[in-house]
Amino acid sequence: MVAFVRSAESGSFVAAGRILGLSASAIGKSVMRLEAKLGVQLLHRTTRRISLTDEGARFFSRCKSVLSEIEDAESDILHTADAPRGRLRISMPAMGYRLLLPLLPEFRQLYPDIREDMFISMAYLVLDHVRATVTLSRAGHDAPLLYRRSTQELTKLKPPGLVLGIDSGSVFDRITNDFAVPLERDDCLFLYTDGVTEALDASGDEFGPERMMHSVQASAPDGAQAVITRVIDDVRAFVGTTAQSDDITLIVIRKT
Repeated sequence: MVAFVRSAESGSFVAAGRILGLSASAIGKSVMRLEAKLGVQLLHRTTRRISLTDEGARFFSRCKSVLSEIEDAESDILHTADAPRGRLRISMPAMGYRLLLPLLPEFRQLYPDIREDMFISMAYLVLDHVRATVTLSRAGHDAPLLYRRSTQELTKLKPPGLVLGIDSGSVFDRITNDFAVPLERDDCLFLYTDGVTEALDASGDEFGPERMMHSVQASAPDGAQAVITRVIDDVRAFVGTTAQSDDITLIVIRKT
């Protein structure tokens, strides 16, 4: 909720991240999880600006009031606290979870009054060579892109799915489904992490989904390796000397 409110107030995930001491990627994922939980889109997103949807504006007003009351309550009791306490929310890819998990027992011993909430986005694919299909399931992960050679069109594949850890299981099982995609000759399926779209230049602007889709569509006719090379080169050219702030992973599948 805090990430959503600060994003709406500042107009960008980057600015909200600076306020909260988090990366733009972490802020974006937090808002995404909130939208998935509520089942509505709260923010319109562009490469340079975010704005509230109608539902987001109504929710924002309520959240502001709630956060104000929480901050007042915390202010009243913080001076009595002898050690850190509360809830620690952690958002990370699956690889980050494997690295952090061994450290949690010691952390819990040091700070028993802090509870951890972990949310992980991921996706899996099953490639069927015989039927020439890909079966995809998406748990809050960024929507893969499908390039159709016959029409030269590039579309997002958005099977419904909830991030891991946000629900005890019943909602996840109801929302998350398999999605079968037939592939024809020279079609390309492109998967990526948000380190691509949220790569920042010196001005704090994001590379964004539109630039990424342009890179993929321009290179897909030349094959899988051409797509990877083009996307990486375009991201590097965009960020310049700005340090990388998130992992970048690309997977391209081409039907031959």
